[in-house]
Amino acid sequence: YSKIRDMETKKLGRWSKEKLIEVATEADSRLRKYWDEEIAPGFGFNMTQKGLIKKMLFHAKEHNLRSAKRARAGFVIWGYMLGKESGWSEIATARSTEIRNDGGWSETRPRVHGIFDLPDGQVATSKIPPRNDGGEMEGVWRAAEAVELVQTALLMHDDFMDRDSVRRGGPTTQIFLGEGDDHYGESMAVCLGDAVLCLGFERLLDCGFDEIRTKRAMKQFLRGITNTAFGQAYDASLSKLGEMTEEKVMSLHRAKTAIYTFENPLIIGGILSGLSPEVLTILREYAVDGGIAFQLQDDILGVFGDEEKTGKSANSDLLQGKVTLLLVKVMELGTEKHKESLMEVWGKLRANKKAIDGAKKAILESGACKYSIEVAKNYAEKAAETASKLRGRGLNDEAIDYLEGIARYMVEREV
Repeated sequence: YSKIRDMETKKLGRWSKEKLIEVATEADSRLRKYWDEEIAPGFGFNMTQKGLIKKMLFHAKEHNLRSAKRARAGFVIWGYMLGKESGWSEIATARSTEIRNDGGWSETRPRVHGIFDLPDGQVATSKIPPRNDGGEMEGVWRAAEAVELVQTALLMHDDFMDRDSVRRGGPTTQIFLGEGDDHYGESMAVCLGDAVLCLGFERLLDCGFDEIRTKRAMKQFLRGITNTAFGQAYDASLSKLGEMTEEKVMSLHRAKTAIYTFENPLIIGGILSGLSPEVLTILREYAVDGGIAFQLQDDILGVFGDEEKTGKSANSDLLQGKVTLLLVKVMELGTEKHKESLMEVWGKLRANKKAIDGAKKAILESGACKYSIEVAKNYAEKAAETASKLRGRGLNDEAIDYLEGIARYMVEREV
């Protein structure tokens, strides 16, 4: 029986958000330590190569440690906890931590890098078991690090393909390493993305579980990222082929975000926990609806989000010609004027501010934004209902609470 489940749904969402803060806090600390150890040996066969690789790895570290939700790490951890009896400590909100950047200066700021807003200026600190406990929890955290490393690799490639210049409040890899040469920067983004992708796979292999579970988790990881690559190709093809329907958009979100944001990390955690095939099937069902809800909200934030909070442009989705539910519904529900205003901007990298504002106004006035919000909420609710199917199976109720709550939080978030 779960007392937390008796909370109002909004309270459950906030509780899950607080637990995600705790994960983000610990994940950031561990990833920082990981990168320091990875950079220290100084790979290379001469000083020129060593200098280049050091620069690339320092950028990868900085990129990976930028303000982030760590939702994928959270799914690994809670997917694992689902099969365990132990609960989790409440969040502490007492202190900040000193963060030293690669330029040699330091500052004190919230451990979670400002990505979550806590009341009265409070900040999160971790009460999670120490990283050197030598038990399974250490291995699970390594798996969580692995999915966050792979996420960074995918973002490096995604930003190159989308021609983005800003990611999580900092320069994208092709901009940072390009030094004014577009082709060189793009080449470096591909190379570094490939390298970080492999580092993520290696980290999972180092998780220390038995061979059977490690192999199953690795197979899930590899197949999930393979399918994500096909999903990315599908994403790139939609605007080129001009296929803009609601069904196509939902298929895209299922093929891409649902797999690599929800399903892959959640199933990896579940495999490491030894969950039954029946439970994993429920988790996959949950991941589809949760992932679609997450991406629909992401698309809304990609047009109407606060750039300081999201860390990315609120215009790029329109200018790059992204096929989203917002676009589809303007074309279905909007007036001719609404459609003209949107098409004046969509896929036009040089569109001016007045035209961009007009396109956003068309999205609002046509009802496309309202429609997208409602669809996202419906998918989030379906995901939460699917999570409730896990009850009565001898699983960790606190983990089920998290899955229900985080599905709802993902469509309430502003980042």
